Amino acid sequence: MADGPWEVRRAVRDEILNGADWIKLMITGGAGTSTERMEDQQMCREEIFAGIDEAHARGKRAFGHLSVDEAINDAVDAGIDSVEHGIYLELPTAKKMVEKGIYLVPTLGVYRRLVIQGEKGLVPDYMYKKSLQVVERHTQSFHNALAAGVKIASGTDSGQDWFPLGSSLLRELEIMNEEGMSNAETLKAATSNAADLLQKPEIGEIAEGKNADLLLVDGNPMEKMSDIRNTRYVLKDGVIMVAR
Repeated sequence: MADGPWEVRRAVRDEILNGADWIKLMITGGAGTSTERMEDQQMCREEIFAGIDEAHARGKRAFGHLSVDEAINDAVDAGIDSVEHGIYLELPTAKKMVEKGIYLVPTLGVYRRLVIQGEKGLVPDYMYKKSLQVVERHTQSFHNALAAGVKIASGTDSGQDWFPLGSSLLRELEIMNEEGMSNAETLKAATSNAADLLQKPEIGEIAEGKNADLLLVDGNPMEKMSDIRNTRYVLKDGVIMVAR
């Protein structure tokens, strides 16, 4: 274990040398593996500190796949920039995140989607069982984050066949809204908050000097979140890319 922190540092350096803009550490277990529990830690405290420190030393933000509260605490103490998933996040830890300005990317939709797909036999049984185990607790963690006032950015963990790119984000926003996040804060999570987390000042807002990457919809998502699905136009750098 003594070599662990140095191995993590070397891995972070290699990723950055290969062009990584951000570093994500796989700190705890997930649904995608058959031989570990969701709450198992893959990195010890010293390794967590090493990975985050190395990323920051090289000017990169560090994010962490995190489920169990103890590991989230370690990552928060180490100064991680964002907690991804936060399945077992407790209220005291959420309050500590607020004190340090750390984001949560809850990805509420991914495990719910795995349960749906598992009931259809479309994902491995171990993924279905692990996801079924955490959906309710994951939702409570999101409520803890809202109660504490944690900064939230939207994300989906998408890209797999069972949670495709595109529509997965729309469903994520609907779930966040259904679970108590206001319409305005939900939209900020997908725009200005996400841009702030990724340190991309040129996007995330409608303002002079910004990129003019815009989604125009029929309806009003500030009143009805599902209207976010009613695409009328998509603009990239002010150029219409999609018109319906």
